[in-house]
Amino acid sequence: RIVLREINRFAPISPRVLDVGCGRGIAVKYLRAAGVGCVGVELAAVQPLEGMESHVRTGVNATGLPLEERQSYDVITLLDVIEHLPDPGAFIASLVAAFPNLACLVITVPARQELWSNYDEYYGHYLRYDLRRLQELAESQRLTVVHSSYFFHSIYLPARILAARRAVRSLHVEPPRGLGKSLHRAVAWAMALDYDLLPAACAGTSAIACMRSRVDGRVSNSRQSN
Repeated sequence: RIVLREINRFAPISPRVLDVGCGRGIAVKYLRAAGVGCVGVELAAVQPLEGMESHVRTGVNATGLPLEERQSYDVITLLDVIEHLPDPGAFIASLVAAFPNLACLVITVPARQELWSNYDEYYGHYLRYDLRRLQELAESQRLTVVHSSYFFHSIYLPARILAARRAVRSLHVEPPRGLGKSLHRAVAWAMALDYDLLPAACAGTSAIACMRSRVDGRVSNSRQSN
């Protein structure tokens, strides 16, 4: 929901979206259901979600797509991707170079280094980001941050307490079942409301940034100019 809101606010009208590092296609499925023209590529050889087989390609490097296809995308999403990379700037630079009509990047990352835990180590994170680091990353690639914000504000304090106690997080995750599904839906709505009501700079466990290319003419085609 949060990613969709940012696309609707800052991406060009009727965007053509490529979700890079899409996994099995969870975000692709959600965005397509919301009317966004989105497809995904994933470097790992994973099995796409049911119904996403024609919209998610696995074992595929985004920069290796045919030029004609790369020219068709004006938005790229990197949803919890760059924290896994030792040099995210070089990776973003490769995307900017490979997608000549790219107008907008939407990036999400785990946030706040003080929340570092065994969970980050297990999943191969190099860093938990803050808004300043996202700004610096954009500037290093001649991109303009038009909006950035923390989200999941309400769970920052519990996460901070656990981190301070050096509590070990469980690494075993299972999808919710039964009443658990209803609980997760309620939490999801609460987190979306949390994002709307609390200030962008209020600490959260994740962060989002919308970056635009500085190439002439691209910003003017967007819904909103900042």
